[in-house]
Amino acid sequence: MTHPTDVRSGEAGFTLIEMLVSLAILALISVTLVQMIYGARRVLSFVDRANAVAPIMSAQNYLHDALVDLQPIDTAAVGNRTVPGVQGDSNRIAFTTSYAPRGAYQGLYRVSIGPSPNGRGSFDLVAEQELFRPNAGEAAPAPRLRSKLVENIASVNFSYFAKRDGEGESHWQSDWTSGLPDMISVDVAFPKNDVRRWERLTVAVAAAATYGVRCPNRVNCD
Repeated sequence: MTHPTDVRSGEAGFTLIEMLVSLAILALISVTLVQMIYGARRVLSFVDRANAVAPIMSAQNYLHDALVDLQPIDTAAVGNRTVPGVQGDSNRIAFTTSYAPRGAYQGLYRVSIGPSPNGRGSFDLVAEQELFRPNAGEAAPAPRLRSKLVENIASVNFSYFAKRDGEGESHWQSDWTSGLPDMISVDVAFPKNDVRRWERLTVAVAAAATYGVRCPNRVNCD
């Protein structure tokens, strides 16, 4: 005799097939989530690298364009002021260039580039630019620009190369005091554990292969 409250064992819990299907669905969902997380991390990593590379590329483009257009300026070129072409050492460089960034005044610029303490235990690579004008004594004060090229660097190193015609072997040197070198190299080091990389920039100076003073476009050198 069977009581009405008795329940057959086949109606309790999950069957083996149901459990296997559930586990398969759970595994599929887990794999999909892992792939989504991995893809998101790759996208974020790519964005971080792009954000880190962009300022470096911009700084290298500016340095290349400014150094290519170096000018061996003398007293006749800018009023009555004597402005040497290039002066520098391994830590800082000052030069006269006819390159003007987009949106800036056209003319001759005296540029100084070097590290500047940023108060965070490292340095920023900074360019200070002064616009020169003919008859400087009569003109309005020359505009001055200060641009931060790269933030948070450990050091910068400038090198200068000049050919020696009959005076010895050509070589790179760490100081430059007069005239124009044939090439200038710029290398930047970043703090430890910084993922950014600076590919050494070497620029051939166009005016170094010419004679005399090349007057820039739109500048009165008479």
